[in-house]
Amino acid sequence: MPDGSFHPCERTGNVMSIGNTESGIVAQDVRRLQTGFRSATGDRCRDCWALRFCGVCFAAQAGQGGQVTSASCDAQRRAQEHQLVLAARTLQLPRDTRAWLDATSVK
Repeated sequence: MPDGSFHPCERTGNVMSIGNTESGIVAQDVRRLQTGFRSATGDRCRDCWALRFCGVCFAAQAGQGGQVTSASCDAQRRAQEHQLVLAARTLQLPRDTRAWLDATSVK
């Protein structure tokens, strides 16, 4: 941040400080955030099919008063399902129809 404080992400604002430019990153503050995030998500992540695609992060937690709500999880699952459906539909297109994707994809 402009004041020299460190945060896990620019999207968390001033809510989740983990140190500053003078003293560096404070390991206890990082552990506190990790523990808080695990508490906020509970056991929901362990059995979630979208875990590896999930966009719920410290910023989402900061914006929800330290909580990660079921609604956030549901929205993430819907978004990831939508992306997977689009990918499957794209792969079903004839190869010449999607040739431009193959030509521009990152290799």
